[in-house]
Amino acid sequence: MRPEVHLLVVPEVSATGKSTFLSLLTLGAGLMGGSALILPPDFKFKADFEEMSLTCDGKLVTPIQRGKIEFIKSLTSYLKMKQRTAYAGIYTYSAETFAPEKCKQMSLQVVSQQSPATSTIKVIDPRMVQQVSSDFEPYRRQAGNPK
Repeated sequence: MRPEVHLLVVPEVSATGKSTFLSLLTLGAGLMGGSALILPPDFKFKADFEEMSLTCDGKLVTPIQRGKIEFIKSLTSYLKMKQRTAYAGIYTYSAETFAPEKCKQMSLQVVSQQSPATSTIKVIDPRMVQQVSSDFEPYRRQAGNPK
């Protein structure tokens, strides 16, 4: 068995526009009446995961395995909790992909179902790449490969 790194992409959570508007409206009405009244927001996932890609110095890295999973979370909906569902992504890569000497710059591109034409690109901090490499150091020593 070879060491692997799993990347999990979970959608962000935010308050709905309607609940933000209602919160501001009730706050304003409450302040005019003499006591601030704040309505708890209604939270939901911003988007569903569609796909992602990892690049090493601009070159696409092929994952060992890729997939989408259903992600369920209890979120506040005004005065109660609701189960909200979205899709998250989980991709598996070889740990060798994260060797610091292999790449000068790694980046992750994430595409959502709601806006497939627009993707989010995040440059991976070199310290994180170094940390992943360090985490697998005992394995490399045991396998007789000091690099």
